[in-house]
Amino acid sequence: MIINFVKILFRNLWRNKPFSVISLGGLSIGMAAVIVIALFLRTEHSFDTFHTNADRIYRVTTSVRSASTGEIRHFATTSPAVARSLVNEFPEVQAAIRMRRSDNHIIRYNDKRFTENKVLYVDSSFFRIFSFSLKRGVAATALQAPNSVVLSDEIAKKYFGEDDPIGKTIMDDSVSWSVTGVLDPVPVNSHIQPEFLVSFATWKIPVGFTVNLDSWTWVTFPTYILLDKTTDALSIQSRLQQFIGKYGGADIASRRTLVLQPLSDIYFSNQLLENAGFINGDRKQSKILFCVAILILIIGGFNFMTLFTAGSIKRTKEVGIRKVMGASRRNLILQIMGEALLLTLFCVPVSIFLAYVSVDYISGIIGLKVSFAFAELPLVIGIAVLMAIAVGLTAAVYPALQLTAFNPAATLRSLFRIPSGVSFKKALVVTQFTISGMLIISSVVMYKQSEFIANKELGFSSSDLIRIEMPGAELQQRFNHIKASLLQDPGVVSVTKGSNIFRESIGSVPIYPDATTDRNAAVQMNIQAVHDDFFETFGIFLKSGRFVSSRFPSDSVDAIVINEAAVKAFGWTGDPVGRRLQIGEIKPGTIVGVVKDFHFRSLHNTIGPLVMYIPPTRMDNIFIKTEPGRLEATARNIENHWKTLAGDTPLNLSYADENIERLYARDNKFLLLILSFCGLSVFVACMGLYGLTMLITHQRTKEIGIRKVLGAGIGSIAALVSREFLVLVAIAILVAAPIALYFLNQWLGEFAYRIYIRWWLVATAAALIMLVAFVTVSFEAFRAAIANPIKSLRNE
Repeated sequence: MIINFVKILFRNLWRNKPFSVISLGGLSIGMAAVIVIALFLRTEHSFDTFHTNADRIYRVTTSVRSASTGEIRHFATTSPAVARSLVNEFPEVQAAIRMRRSDNHIIRYNDKRFTENKVLYVDSSFFRIFSFSLKRGVAATALQAPNSVVLSDEIAKKYFGEDDPIGKTIMDDSVSWSVTGVLDPVPVNSHIQPEFLVSFATWKIPVGFTVNLDSWTWVTFPTYILLDKTTDALSIQSRLQQFIGKYGGADIASRRTLVLQPLSDIYFSNQLLENAGFINGDRKQSKILFCVAILILIIGGFNFMTLFTAGSIKRTKEVGIRKVMGASRRNLILQIMGEALLLTLFCVPVSIFLAYVSVDYISGIIGLKVSFAFAELPLVIGIAVLMAIAVGLTAAVYPALQLTAFNPAATLRSLFRIPSGVSFKKALVVTQFTISGMLIISSVVMYKQSEFIANKELGFSSSDLIRIEMPGAELQQRFNHIKASLLQDPGVVSVTKGSNIFRESIGSVPIYPDATTDRNAAVQMNIQAVHDDFFETFGIFLKSGRFVSSRFPSDSVDAIVINEAAVKAFGWTGDPVGRRLQIGEIKPGTIVGVVKDFHFRSLHNTIGPLVMYIPPTRMDNIFIKTEPGRLEATARNIENHWKTLAGDTPLNLSYADENIERLYARDNKFLLLILSFCGLSVFVACMGLYGLTMLITHQRTKEIGIRKVLGAGIGSIAALVSREFLVLVAIAILVAAPIALYFLNQWLGEFAYRIYIRWWLVATAAALIMLVAFVTVSFEAFRAAIANPIKSLRNE
């Protein structure tokens, strides 16, 4: 009997091929979307769990309160003295390490020479805390000696090919590093992705820095600790304030708090400053993506439910005959539910295949490799089967209870009809297009916010601006020669150097007004290294005073330029030019100019106070302003002459606009994902709408034939079929708009500079939804309207 039911089921599928493709295809797409996002979320929530002692590893973070303004800044780093002091103070701390991220290294081996930007100096206990395994070398001793380096497997192959690198020497400028280990491939779910692990004893404080490794004011070192098995982190946390006072002093303790952050929380803590370039995610965006995937599944599930219900109702005579032949209501209910489950389970392999072929595309957009290996297959199958069972049983309930409750005589005399009024199918259409409407409205608003960010005036000119990384002491010494040579190019307007301004965090220190050392007067401010012609190259506007200039020899040691926000932060009135400042522990100086505020961070943040000066240390970036329209030609000229200018130093050239775009890489990836899922949801909803239109026109074939015989035109018939669905879509838009606007206003609240949602944005999205629905419905309605009425009436 079961075999007969299966045969009947597949005959019905084959007989109604368009409905089968629409219902099963839409459900498979929805299930595939959930599978891919579930794999993505599984990867995100498994970050750093592979470490053997993951539950005992903590990162020490720092909160610094400004004594003058009360502002609190949260850093993912601490001062360098914290790690050693923690081990001395707390027996429960088994190990503690400092890290220092460093970029712009020229690494050489024989004739190979590369610029490397992922050098991480770490203490020798690194492998005691973290469970990164070594392919070659001994972890316990690999980082003990100065000038030792452990390479990633990829970097080892880059420099040494298939040769064993252990014991070989690579050069960082004039410093020799001995290779003591090679890492096994690092799991993708690690927030630390090391390429060069260099023993911390190798690191030297940059020339010109007035701080040392015993400093408690230099908050730029990632610090990790390992607790023993019996210690509760809260017991350590409760004693940290007293610890700061003991080792850092009462003044530091009054303005600073240390917080132990569990290793499992680090990946999602993207709000902390000085994150040292480690990988992090966004919990809110992950939740939104999961909700969108579920919404697509709901749309696909509703398609299946609608068309399965309609197909079941078309089989009323079959049900009546089975009841006459003695079938019980229980058996009929089980048959209908069994058919629904068989159909949805048929979608399981299809959805898994779709997920497998699309996972790389999604990984590329997200920027995180989502694994779909054989090991994940049981999880994937389990998720797909659960979804299939849930949709199948839900879809079968309505037709099973409705059809089996009727008198078989009524079904055999064709007295059974689809319920009229606010029917089940109408509710499903409204629900589907409410979801699609929410996604389309969200996509339109997100796109406009992205466009707003791309076009907003930043307070400086990023167009026609080139950035070149300037690593190595040799290049630093040759800067004046390089600048003079570049200025000979007719496409070059000006050349300067400075620290990288195109990043989310550019460093901050306490700034003391009027060169006082009173901690209570200090304001935490961002700092930026500049040089002669920096402001002219960037097109930054001067409000009062002057820029730093080589015409004033004392500027290299004394001149400071601040922005308007810094003036407000100090509460000054009048022109501050001539006042003195103390820049942390770096240097004192005199304010020579005030510039208008410009965006030195992304538009997620308001413009904060900024202090700019010529530092006593090296600056790793050359900035070149080109003539309008000659950006790419000038870049090609630089490439052609770079070897003459810089010898063997590799050229790392980029455009300023590209650097600015990277600040919004996460937002742009999120927008692309939302657009992709939006298109997917609309496609699935339209599949269902098209299938429902086919069903309704089939049921009204004779009515349409009679209307045509009586003189009705094609347009009026098409409108007759379309009108009902377009009204339902319009209702869906009215429901979707306020829901979407509520969540969009929350999302826009994350931007310090944002658009305000105007009525025409919603109207544009609504018009787009109506157009898509109209095209979908009209195609089938027009086909029904032009059909020959003789074919539909010949049996009457």
